[in-house]
Amino acid sequence: MLHWNEWRILITSDAGFATERILLAESKDLSADVWICGRNKMDITGHDAFVNAVNPKLIVTNEEPHLASEQIPTSWKNWLESRSIIVMNQVEHGAVTILPRPNELKTKGYLSGKTITLESPLSQSLIE
Repeated sequence: MLHWNEWRILITSDAGFATERILLAESKDLSADVWICGRNKMDITGHDAFVNAVNPKLIVTNEEPHLASEQIPTSWKNWLESRSIIVMNQVEHGAVTILPRPNELKTKGYLSGKTITLESPLSQSLIE
């Protein structure tokens, strides 16, 4: 967990289900404003209990569009969207720059140029 200018950023890379279960079992505070997670062809990631514990406003993730085992399931994307969680997929956005400041956190996709601003941890997200 990275704490930066009052923002919490969880980085799990492609740790997968087994690691997520261990983190949940340790009963630590996993809540984060941004979750950076990858896909693992050998394991799933982002099961409901873990996403509920993290409760991110934004997820930066990636997938391998040519391998079904490493693609982000449509049902998961839809579920996140129903919870107002923004997903920045690096296939679409490329590298994502994250700039946390005391009152806002900005992300910008290198390929897409899309900027997302999260206002203070208690505020709503704004998409520019």
